Amino acid sequence: MKPTIQKMEELLEQINQFRKQGRNAAQHEQLDEALNLFEQALTIARTLGDNKIIAGVVSDLAIVRMRRNEFEEFYFLNDEAIRLYEEICDSYQIARVKLNLSHFHMNQGRLDLAVDLINQSLPIAIELGDRRMQGVAYHNLGAIAVSKGQLDHAADMLKLAVEIENEFMINDPSARLSYARILLELNRGDDAQNIMDQVFELLSKNPQQRQAGIAYEVLGNLQANRGEYDNAIASFQTALTFSREVRNIRYEVAALVGLGNVQTQMGNYEETIRLMELAIPLCQEIEDLRSESSTLLMLARASCITGRSEEAYHQAHRALELARNLSDKRTEAEALVELGHIEFALSEIDGARDCFQMALELYRNIGDPTHIASTQAALDRIK
Repeated sequence: MKPTIQKMEELLEQINQFRKQGRNAAQHEQLDEALNLFEQALTIARTLGDNKIIAGVVSDLAIVRMRRNEFEEFYFLNDEAIRLYEEICDSYQIARVKLNLSHFHMNQGRLDLAVDLINQSLPIAIELGDRRMQGVAYHNLGAIAVSKGQLDHAADMLKLAVEIENEFMINDPSARLSYARILLELNRGDDAQNIMDQVFELLSKNPQQRQAGIAYEVLGNLQANRGEYDNAIASFQTALTFSREVRNIRYEVAALVGLGNVQTQMGNYEETIRLMELAIPLCQEIEDLRSESSTLLMLARASCITGRSEEAYHQAHRALELARNLSDKRTEAEALVELGHIEFALSEIDGARDCFQMALELYRNIGDPTHIASTQAALDRIK
């Protein structure tokens, strides 16, 4: 029997309450609680039979599934949401869901598919004047540009995303954190520090464990870049604590890699190896091929320096394979350079020369003058 109008209003209120509580739980990293609340909301929504309401709850549920690294469920739920929104011709919500999907495909290395989804969504966001959705699109485009080695373009996209964050006084500092990373990569450390000062000011007013963990990891990279190793280690340890408290494996890996990088710079290669051997299984657990590739590369570097050339060769080769599967040109070039050094250590001069030449070509295509120069120098040394 169809519910009465009064009963429908009561059910709708229950759905809204469950969704509100679920979003609050998710914001505080209580993902099990959020999952339970959204599933209760979905059960009630299905009894109403309103596709727009069902699709909205399904989208909420999908985001929690993604954050729990339950990618198959996430993908299935997003497909359902798109189908439901298509039935009611809601182009705005379709665009929003496709943006979520673009983030998923980006993390899985399907960059062209991610860009295609963003290009379907961004014009709708611009047409409707939805600046927040535009900010998400620019943030995702920036992250994809990083993977393609297009750092200047990434900085431009992320700057747009940050401007939108500032425009709406958004409490989530995600775009600012990504922007700070890129500024550091571009050797604009002072600008990166200015952004991080904004991030920590925001977090002091709106504490967020998840974002605080990421912020300390970025700060650690800034400090390591300045040679402040003790401060960097403290920041990475804080990031590691936060990431474990909120059970965010992706950022736990980032903190371990940051610690490994500092230990490498300090010449503590055995400690680097220990840290990377902790990080790699975590990458595999969440199927984060991009982080696994960069982690293997750091492990290979430390293994080679400590005389484990055969192990280093296999580690670097696996990193290269993953980078190529992900179309990550920058990591591919880094892996080729590392393989070149390993081949040289193994007295495989022709192999080393080939690796350096392939890396040089990639860096030229990317337009990275610093690495062009260092790779050319490595090549010149063996000619």
